[in-house]
Amino acid sequence: MEDLTGRVVVIGQADLKYLAGSEIVVLELAEHFSARGAAVVIATRTAGEPMRTMAEAVPRVVVRDVDDPELDAELRTASIHLAWIHHHVVPRALLERSDVPVIFAHLSAIHPLEFPLVSSVENARAALSVFVSPETLRRHEETGWITGLEPERRALFRNPVPNGFLDIEPAPPQDRPRLLVVSNHVPDEMEQALGLVAERCEVIRIGRQPHPSSQVRRVTPELIAQATAVVTIGKTVQYALAGSRPVYCYDHFGGPGWLTARNLDETARRNFSGRGFSQLTADEIARDLVAGLEQARREAPELKRALGPEYRLVDAVLHLEGMLSRLPRRPPLDDAAVHEHWMAQEIVTHQVRSARRVLEAVHRERVKSAELRRALDEERRAVESHRISAAEAECTVAARELELDILRDSLAETAATLERMTAKRNDERRAAKALRAELDRTRATVSWRITRPLRWILTKWRRSGESRRRR
Repeated sequence: MEDLTGRVVVIGQADLKYLAGSEIVVLELAEHFSARGAAVVIATRTAGEPMRTMAEAVPRVVVRDVDDPELDAELRTASIHLAWIHHHVVPRALLERSDVPVIFAHLSAIHPLEFPLVSSVENARAALSVFVSPETLRRHEETGWITGLEPERRALFRNPVPNGFLDIEPAPPQDRPRLLVVSNHVPDEMEQALGLVAERCEVIRIGRQPHPSSQVRRVTPELIAQATAVVTIGKTVQYALAGSRPVYCYDHFGGPGWLTARNLDETARRNFSGRGFSQLTADEIARDLVAGLEQARREAPELKRALGPEYRLVDAVLHLEGMLSRLPRRPPLDDAAVHEHWMAQEIVTHQVRSARRVLEAVHRERVKSAELRRALDEERRAVESHRISAAEAECTVAARELELDILRDSLAETAATLERMTAKRNDERRAAKALRAELDRTRATVSWRITRPLRWILTKWRRSGESRRRR
């Protein structure tokens, strides 16, 4: 493998912001060429997070605006190994230099960005045009836009994987399988199916998905190694197959379900997109996920062995470099062709950046609106909480007032009882006083004094009688 120290590799990319298909291809190519010693320049119309930081974290990789005059001046004299172009984003200096081999890459059979911006320029300037699948190559040929490109300058670049994915050990059987769902556009039927199998399988979600557990992060060998199986389409399929993980290929285009030796080639011809197969119901997907998992797990090592060198990034890049070395150099573009492509690119770049600014403004307004809604909801909750607290306080006050009324009634009843008892006691005191006066008067009479000895004798007699009865 050629040491590229002191050489430059240029990669053109329409947008470098989100973790998505072509952006990941750019990042993996930058890592590959950087590891070989090259300085890598990613020329783009727009860039943002997280991709800009991820790309510039790679040694000797920089991200530049495609229309930066300083970049244009640097590229006119740089020792350039090759240029790899997505979406026809080509720095002007590369249009004017005939000594730089340019590879135009097309990563989709349906997305408008993946078709030539100015087909005559690609026909005349491409050292190679590469296509992600046979379907993509066929669709581009059917447009008639690459008829001027010799067949020997057309090749496949089938989303090959970095070596790290090839070193993953096969997944052992597990009582509760772990399904890794990688998608930015999970269809409703798949979302419902994942809910149906959630009790039997652990579901890990990667990508821009509405589910709260979903994470936006790069798919790495370590992430694939954690999975029992992978539910995905497109580029992640190759990651999983290289890591001996069974793949359930299904997304918004539909899909074949579990990949097997019988459907692998047919699915690969369409870049594992799921196109060309039927769409299923949620119940059908759920049954298929559970019932077919063990068989798919046993077949996974066989599918890994079926992947040829075209699915390994190092081998695929070396193969293309070998093709470049054997093909004659393309003649330089005339000034009219350079101007035509550059003007078309400037128009598109201006429109894209304007649209990006509008989208970013809309996003900011949506964020503000969401923040305002959250603040309003919090205010409503606070008001409702205060209202509930006030109602509870009113209930508490009413309960206390009722208790006070009961206590007042009890106090009044107690006071009335006390008043009656006081009156009764006064009556008893008056009666006792009258009896005492009557007794005093009786004791003062002559008869009381005369009968005193008899009362004494009577008292003694009574006591002696009581004493005899006790004996």
